Amino acid sequence: MGTDQLQQEGGAPSCYGDAAVVCPKDEDGFIQPQTDCLRCPWVRPCLQEALKAQGMLQEVESPAKEVQTPVGRFLKRWSQRKKMAAGKDRPKDDPLLP
Repeated sequence: MGTDQLQQEGGAPSCYGDAAVVCPKDEDGFIQPQTDCLRCPWVRPCLQEALKAQGMLQEVESPAKEVQTPVGRFLKRWSQRKKMAAGKDRPKDDPLLP
């Protein structure tokens, strides 16, 4: 993307996401990001969009992890102890319980 590229309505340059312009392949088939693109504030999302369009980049959905906070761990232990006091089975995976 050169400084002579026109801006689109959303503020991105006209070459935004165009793999033929922003990351053409050389004679060996390797992607060659353009040096003019490195000065552009849109470089990262532009290259990502170009690579997605070529099928070379896929979005990875992170598995939903259980967020553990000190309060959450305390409440879980408290709940397990209440169950134990009520006669329920002791959880085998909690080393903090007696």
